[in-house]
Amino acid sequence: MLIKNSANKTEFLEEIKGKKLYCYGAGKVFRDFLRLYPHIDIYSVVDRSADILKDTFKNIKFITPERFLKECEDEKSVLLITCFDYVEIENELQKIQSLNALPCYVYYIMQEKDGVKEMSYDLNKYQLTEFRYQDCMAGQKAPTDVTIIAAKSGYKPITLNRGTVTRGTEQTRLAWEDIADNLKEDSYLILQLPLLDDTEGLYKIFDIKKKKNIKIIGIVHDINIVRGNPTEYDFRQYKVLKEVPDVLIVHNMYMVKMLADRGFDSDRLVKLEIFDYLIPDYKEIKESDGIVIAGNLMESKAGYVYQINKINNVTFNLFGANYNAKTPFDNINYFGAFLPDELIKNLTGKYGLVWDGDSVETCSGGKGEYLKINNPHKLSLYLAVGLPVIIWDEAAEADFVLRENVGFTVRSLYELPGKMSDISNNNYEIMKKNAETVGARLRNGEYLTRALKKAEEKIQEIRDGEHI
Repeated sequence: MLIKNSANKTEFLEEIKGKKLYCYGAGKVFRDFLRLYPHIDIYSVVDRSADILKDTFKNIKFITPERFLKECEDEKSVLLITCFDYVEIENELQKIQSLNALPCYVYYIMQEKDGVKEMSYDLNKYQLTEFRYQDCMAGQKAPTDVTIIAAKSGYKPITLNRGTVTRGTEQTRLAWEDIADNLKEDSYLILQLPLLDDTEGLYKIFDIKKKKNIKIIGIVHDINIVRGNPTEYDFRQYKVLKEVPDVLIVHNMYMVKMLADRGFDSDRLVKLEIFDYLIPDYKEIKESDGIVIAGNLMESKAGYVYQINKINNVTFNLFGANYNAKTPFDNINYFGAFLPDELIKNLTGKYGLVWDGDSVETCSGGKGEYLKINNPHKLSLYLAVGLPVIIWDEAAEADFVLRENVGFTVRSLYELPGKMSDISNNNYEIMKKNAETVGARLRNGEYLTRALKKAEEKIQEIRDGEHI
């Protein structure tokens, strides 16, 4: 087989033109592929359970591995492995002489390279990347953007090729060992935290840190132990956060203070200010009078959404999955759920709302407390498309919004009608222009680029101190 594990999405899409595409594996990874590439024509799906799966998906043919070997014409076909345990499959198929000319791609490795152009990386800079399932809550958007921005700053992506629990634990262990073995001395390594992999394989890196003088930059996405109802996984990832990185890039000054109060060295904490939000083909969104609410709209996650009908003289435009209101309301427009790239094309509104919790009165409970230290990614989304924002006045990022004059704050959503009517057309245009200025920085990745430089400076200070 022609193994294409270093290929990116563009190469794959070019390769399959005029050829029969076989997908190997029909589990969660395959479903992720279908979600992201609904228009690609799949010739057949290869799976050991083909007879059971044949009625699961409409208009998709399933075949067994044995039939695949009989019918596949290697020079006229392409194989895409759509499961985690790709090593086992590659090794088996490599032995089949009739498949010598068959191009073979691994879906999740290919996706990890999406948006990361081939470039000359610094010899001693690396970043660990992990495959994340596509969803309509943009859970993979921020980590993907971090990967692309860090790559532009010279950090070579290293994909953690983790396996499944049933057959892939050995694959995951070997992947961590391979990463540890290949890191050069005196190198930098970026980790995006929390990690998806929870096997403690990371401690392979921890074991060789001193031996190779490796310094680790942790980029914090979430600290789940302070969000309410933490799990054992959350506590293990907090342990990683505290023990492994040499320098942490954290959300804002309030998160710095919270971590310093918990025993972290504040001299090794770098403020991000706001998450960047890359939009490759940016176009201005359609303007309307509505307030945009984007995100997971499940009642248990965003209970306040099911009370906004009480806010008079304000229209809300909802975008996201799991909206299940049983009664339609005149002031609520639900547009549906979209993957991040499609969401940008469908957004319409005048402001974006940053709010959380079960109440329209205030951001209460664990979600409210978390907003006091968190940089919500939806704030970045709104500003990246040039929307002025409305944010809870106790949120950590309220300071950023007021300082940059890109919106206004409210203590309660009941304040919206009065505050919106007090804003003149001229003041709104000023906020919008400022939002567009900040949005351009977000789309260029300027905030993380700046934070990475500061993190590198701190690491150099650490290294200089070690040589005294």
